[in-house]
Amino acid sequence: MRAQRVLFLPSTGSEFPTMTNRLLLLVSIVLLSSTNIIAQDLTFGFKAGLNYSGISGPSETTASGDELEEFPFVMGFQAAAIGQYMFNDNIGVAAELLYIQKNARYRYEGDGHRVYYETGGSVPYYVEGQDKITLGITNTYVGLPIYFVYKPIKQIQVGFGASVQYLIGSKARGESTFSSDDVTNGPIVVDLNYQYLSDEAGQIDPNNLQDVQLPTFVLDDAAPGSAGAYAYFREKDGSFYNRLDASALVELDYMFTSKIYVSMRYEYGLLDATNNFYDQSNYRTTNGALDVTPVSRSDKDNYQSVQLSLNFLF
Repeated sequence: MRAQRVLFLPSTGSEFPTMTNRLLLLVSIVLLSSTNIIAQDLTFGFKAGLNYSGISGPSETTASGDELEEFPFVMGFQAAAIGQYMFNDNIGVAAELLYIQKNARYRYEGDGHRVYYETGGSVPYYVEGQDKITLGITNTYVGLPIYFVYKPIKQIQVGFGASVQYLIGSKARGESTFSSDDVTNGPIVVDLNYQYLSDEAGQIDPNNLQDVQLPTFVLDDAAPGSAGAYAYFREKDGSFYNRLDASALVELDYMFTSKIYVSMRYEYGLLDATNNFYDQSNYRTTNGALDVTPVSRSDKDNYQSVQLSLNFLF
């Protein structure tokens, strides 16, 4: 038989995959499968609702122990984008990009004092009397809550975690009323219009000043008719409310469906909400009329809030 010449031609990838091609194919299959699994368990959505919040901290007291301050809780608005990943049917983790108003009320009523100066003068006139201050405070934050979720049953979901928030807006409106037997043209009423992030130290309206009539003489233009947040400070050191806040949170959800549920959340502030530089007594000076330097309090004022929202997942 005549010998046949056999030619061995190089194989092509479409016919005989090489080891590299096989590995690439295997990795692609794994990645596609993993992406598909993650996509099935990762959901996004949004929520909107109300935030009932206030500031909790020690009240200033008189020498006899009577409290002079109140911090009533008030309503605000909240909204967030939600991302949630479930490891299995019961356990998962969630994160939010949150916009929230953490509002508060402040009231001071009782014994107080004022320190007045003649126009352009440096000699202080110390006056004791009755002080009443009311403020409605609106603080707006953007935050990043991150929390674990657990579903013990189909309709119930609980969560626990923490939230970091950054102050982007801070303002207050209110009024100060000071009455004293030594101020014969009183009470002295001052309109309070606070822009905590932008007001400057000593900021008052020079065209809106009031005389203070003392028993034997008049201090011309000694009291402002309106005042900014730092009108009674000679210098400014940051904002009255600290920019950064953090809180621990717990949450209870009721699932109407797997995509629609209502949430109730409680948050407890872990950081001091106010700047200790401005944390000064309305009641005391260092030594009455002899030394009118304000007394620093430097106490901790933290936020507490209860949040109610309607949530939607896609």
